[in-house]
Amino acid sequence: MMKITKHYLFLLIIFLINACNFDTLENNHITDSFWITTIDLPENRSLGYSENKDGSYKSIVVSGTVKGIEWNEEFLLVKQQPKEGIKEIVFQNIRFKHWKRTASRLKIKHTDDMYWDKQLGKQVDSLAQIELDNRIATGELDYINNPEGATLHYLININENPEEPIVILSNDSLEFYMDKLKVGRFTNNKSYN
Repeated sequence: MMKITKHYLFLLIIFLINACNFDTLENNHITDSFWITTIDLPENRSLGYSENKDGSYKSIVVSGTVKGIEWNEEFLLVKQQPKEGIKEIVFQNIRFKHWKRTASRLKIKHTDDMYWDKQLGKQVDSLAQIELDNRIATGELDYINNPEGATLHYLININENPEEPIVILSNDSLEFYMDKLKVGRFTNNKSYN
């Protein structure tokens, strides 16, 4: 019995050591508060935000796979090519937009308060699903059915709302927001394989 216990204990220790072994492949400073970080695999390359100058404690603003980034003094444009789950990523982005609108309409300052209301959550989910289905049906989001090489764009106002990017799901929308927000010319860029 003692031999079996030691064997399981040894396997448990090996598992825990391997489970905690994250190798940061990359941690690139982009601007004062934005970093590109890759943990373990290039597919995990993400854009993080941190007010700490050393990049410690980052909130993930754009998850993997970040394929490129352009920026100037006011804006970042992040290009994401997710390896899988693109429909879920698009749904969650549409849902977040409806969540913010609902919070604004109800004059709720902290959207966390909305999580307690299941009926409200179901309504937001329903609105997001209807919008997603309509946009797929009209062909605007046709890349969802053939996601290979599909690129989502995230436009981030560095100074005004750094942790809430505008998610751009089509090229027409990208041009619209670039003009509307007077983004200007990007002076820096970085691409990833």
